[in-house]
Amino acid sequence: RRQPGLSIELPKGVAVLLGLGLLWCWFSVAWSLNRYGAFVLALHWSLCALSMVPFSRLFASKLGKITFLTTVSVSGVLLSGIGLFQHIGEVDLLNDKSPISATFNLPNVAAQFLVCCVPSLLWLIVYGRNARIAVPSAAGLGAVLAHLFHIQAEAAWIAVICECLLFSVFAGLFHLRG
Repeated sequence: RRQPGLSIELPKGVAVLLGLGLLWCWFSVAWSLNRYGAFVLALHWSLCALSMVPFSRLFASKLGKITFLTTVSVSGVLLSGIGLFQHIGEVDLLNDKSPISATFNLPNVAAQFLVCCVPSLLWLIVYGRNARIAVPSAAGLGAVLAHLFHIQAEAAWIAVICECLLFSVFAGLFHLRG
């Protein structure tokens, strides 16, 4: 009998692609010139794939999905708050190389994380059930975009534009589907 807490809720295609990617990672260790570096990288990707088990269970329910999106959104907004306060010179708690990198060492790394937070904020704005969710999410998106503006990473803005375009396409398809 299968225990419900140990099952993986991934579509078969995703599981097959994930398995093939991991197999390729481990095969590449054999012909790598730097076997230690390749081993560490393959181990990293294996642990990332292993993390799909709890995440697949998290995404099995609607509450789990909303909890994940809210967590990502809140962490991005908090990071933006730290970065913006660093920019105006009010927070000097962290020993960073740049005053706008928040808790990361470099601003570009902070920009990468913030770019990953934009779709979850957009989702909460568009599909939030009421103004108690949508309004704070919109304010949070403003903070994230303000922090990205002060970081001045052009690649981050290209990624945000692409995310907004893809979000629009998928939102349109979602509405057409009903």
